[in-house]
Amino acid sequence: MKKSKELNPEFAVLEEGDIQYETNSSSLLGEGTFGKVYKGECFSSPVAVKVLLSCGRKNGFKAS
Repeated sequence: MKKSKELNPEFAVLEEGDIQYETNSSSLLGEGTFGKVYKGECFSSPVAVKVLLSCGRKNGFKAS
């Protein structure tokens, strides 16, 4: 993980690999209609990571 950036709590542009998280039951914080939320880390700060479910929809609309 890159340490040169700082996490701005109001807005951040992240790159692949900036956020570290695992999709296992011990990291699961919650789940809902659109996906599951896991605890993770970004630049040594705790974050919540939402993993969206794919339901055969494209851009929020049902695929035809």
